[in-house]
Amino acid sequence: MVDDDELLQELVKISLEGEGYTVAQALDGAGMRRELEIAKPDLIVLDVVLPDADGRKLLAALKQEPKTADIPVLLWSARYRDSESDIALDLGAEEFLEKGPTDELVSKIERILLRISERIPVAAR
Repeated sequence: MVDDDELLQELVKISLEGEGYTVAQALDGAGMRRELEIAKPDLIVLDVVLPDADGRKLLAALKQEPKTADIPVLLWSARYRDSESDIALDLGAEEFLEKGPTDELVSKIERILLRISERIPVAAR
């Protein structure tokens, strides 16, 4: 999870861990890059507005890098605009979500991971 709001991150982490997920956290783009050196996540939740980067540009960079291109990304923002969702999808995000209740985020993450798992042939799992 990449978001500069530490309190929100902690709330989301508690919700996700309650569902059995392991959550790595980063407060900015540089932190995300450090986390990606440690492990390859099943999914990245990426805020659009970060102190050191634009989440859309980070998303585009992730999708251009062979090592991270196949990691699903859920782009989210407190500043929702209809065009933002279209931009996120055009850049390769699985979904775009307006920040809101953590249960909505958890539900969206579960749907994305289920959808991704259904794309993977059984023999490759």
